[in-house]
Amino acid sequence: MKLHVRGGIAALAITGAALIAAGCGGSGGGSGASDAAKDAAALDLAPKSAIGYVTVDTDFSGDQWSQFSDLAKAFDNDFKGVDKEISDATSDSGDDADGGDTEGDDKGKDVDFEKDVDPWLGESGGAAIIKVTKGGDDAEWFAWFELEDVAKFEDFAKDQDGVKQGKKVGDFKTFDSTDEGDDTFIAYNDDYAVLTDSRTKLEKVVKYDGDSIKDADGVSDAIDEVEGDALATVVVNGAGIRQLVKDTPEAKALANADQLKDLHAVAVSFSAEDDGMRVDGHVAADGEKAGKNEESDLFNDLPGNTVFAVGGHDLGGALKTFAEEAGKDNAQIQQGVGAISGVIGVSLDDMAKAFEGDFALALSADDAGLGALAGGVAGAAMGGGLGATDPAALLKAGTVLLAFEETGDAGATLDKIAGAAGGLVGGGTPKTGTSGDFETKSLTLQGIPVTTAASKDVAALAVGLDVFENWGDDSLGESDAFTAAWKAADAPDKALGSIWFDAGRVAKVAGVESGEGVTLGGLVGWVEADDSNANFGLFLHVDED
Repeated sequence: MKLHVRGGIAALAITGAALIAAGCGGSGGGSGASDAAKDAAALDLAPKSAIGYVTVDTDFSGDQWSQFSDLAKAFDNDFKGVDKEISDATSDSGDDADGGDTEGDDKGKDVDFEKDVDPWLGESGGAAIIKVTKGGDDAEWFAWFELEDVAKFEDFAKDQDGVKQGKKVGDFKTFDSTDEGDDTFIAYNDDYAVLTDSRTKLEKVVKYDGDSIKDADGVSDAIDEVEGDALATVVVNGAGIRQLVKDTPEAKALANADQLKDLHAVAVSFSAEDDGMRVDGHVAADGEKAGKNEESDLFNDLPGNTVFAVGGHDLGGALKTFAEEAGKDNAQIQQGVGAISGVIGVSLDDMAKAFEGDFALALSADDAGLGALAGGVAGAAMGGGLGATDPAALLKAGTVLLAFEETGDAGATLDKIAGAAGGLVGGGTPKTGTSGDFETKSLTLQGIPVTTAASKDVAALAVGLDVFENWGDDSLGESDAFTAAWKAADAPDKALGSIWFDAGRVAKVAGVESGEGVTLGGLVGWVEADDSNANFGLFLHVDED
């Protein structure tokens, strides 16, 4: 059977690259992408200085991918299953441009994934980025997939139009394209096949005989901390990122940041579980203690109809550190920070002191507000742009809220910031009042209502509807979707920061239909301190009825 894409080499490439990029494919027996992230033989070709890589479990018949296929129906009722999607991605539609059947001219859909690919495809695949140069315009990379049966792979390759056997490179055999403009080149041995976008790069990759990225500081340690039975695992090498920053003019301001200097590696895995999909990550670093894990009452006290929220501790200190690190060797950034501080009348030191407690940034809305927002985004996505969207209309049923734990100066500092903004855009004199337990100051900026509010425990800035009258009643921490997702995720009670996204309600308002037997829930996330290291996670709750 033949797989016709653009050329013969492209046919082979799309088979492997689609498996890697889409995260699918393969024959049984795999032990997880995180295990492959430590053990894949092809990683010997990625130098110790490489930026990073991704590995994918290609145990297509395994429990992980079967569970993923079940869960995916919660947000795509038409999802056919991983095997069907892969077959569609690696073959033509079977119709020509005029709508006629193309079987007679040998351009039809005649690839059978199970029959033509599965017999030679091994247990894992991946891709590595060695370096990026010319301001991001050029990248050295390679992808690979393990081979279960090299003879069957050769038979499959030779059966493709536009492919011929090329010259060997060391212990690797190669396939060359006879199609002009085809820019994929493949080398293979008995264990795996490697592909990249030029013959020169391919030869450089397979001839590499130095230290591997697997040996870079912290890489193995980071991988050990994430889920082993994973569908995909991403690894970022601290040394490679530091070099990337140096080679990227737009990022050079970060080159001297202590956090970047102390970074060893980051590992992130993606897996499918009984109650949802999980992202599990670990940051391996030296330096100061990452922080203190704490409960956040402020986050749980947000309005119950909160759609999206991020919360944490010491936002003021984080902003101060970022500004100071970015401005170490950049006079322009230093001048910009100074100018902003002058305009709002709040220095970095004052801001750090005022906002050193808990904080939460949230968007709350009823279904009408969500519908308006979804309509505006959909219109922009269809090419209409946001020019016809009235921000005031979007906020008639919703609120953007920035709230802080009142530590003594938070409320006064927010008043200064809001007052400065009002002066810049002609908001006039704020109107004072009360709302529930809060003392409020309200004004209108460009037709949008803005309110600063302060109680003995909370200082907040709201753009849109007043949410302070019933603060603490019908709170996020008491909502069914939030508590169900948090419980299913087995998330920590104490953390550096938390995330919430009401994916189920957004999907419902947007008209997304879940498949029978599955219901899309909320997304929760967290960051946990682990001495100088950090753990982080995301969990998308999917309830299987």
